[in-house]
Amino acid sequence: MAVIAFLIFLGIPCWTLAWDQEWDQEEIFFWVAQKLQITPGEERPRVIELPEKELREHFLMSTEKSLKLLRESLIGMGWDRVEASNYVENLANDVAGFLIKNDCNIYIKDSLEPCYKASIVAHEITHFFQIKYKLMGEEGRELQAEYMERKYREEHCAGP
Repeated sequence: MAVIAFLIFLGIPCWTLAWDQEWDQEEIFFWVAQKLQITPGEERPRVIELPEKELREHFLMSTEKSLKLLRESLIGMGWDRVEASNYVENLANDVAGFLIKNDCNIYIKDSLEPCYKASIVAHEITHFFQIKYKLMGEEGRELQAEYMERKYREEHCAGP
């Protein structure tokens, strides 16, 4: 982690830090921009790969308020408290990647298969553009990002 912090300090883009990756963040960035029919500016999110445990901890810490709101919303919609808590816990356990909009960093699980990892990056870059260009309302953003993730896999990954 100290190496990553040092390289970031030197201004070396984070996407060059994934030494054995078989995907290119710039290609994914422009692929998403083209699919969304937007002309991107100079700003780019940084992709930071983390071990699963560290990713989960970072996700929980950075989304604590949002997860509490989600839990309360589910309860408000009639979900049982235990059921809502379990749903939020499962969501946190299953996280493969997420974007922190305040610092424009994409955090992703380092152990994912390369093409699946690239599709998650496409999903999170979609969120980056949605926030930056105010695309869609809150309720439609996740559906659009999931669509882009599936579309990326269809076009770039072999197999199912």
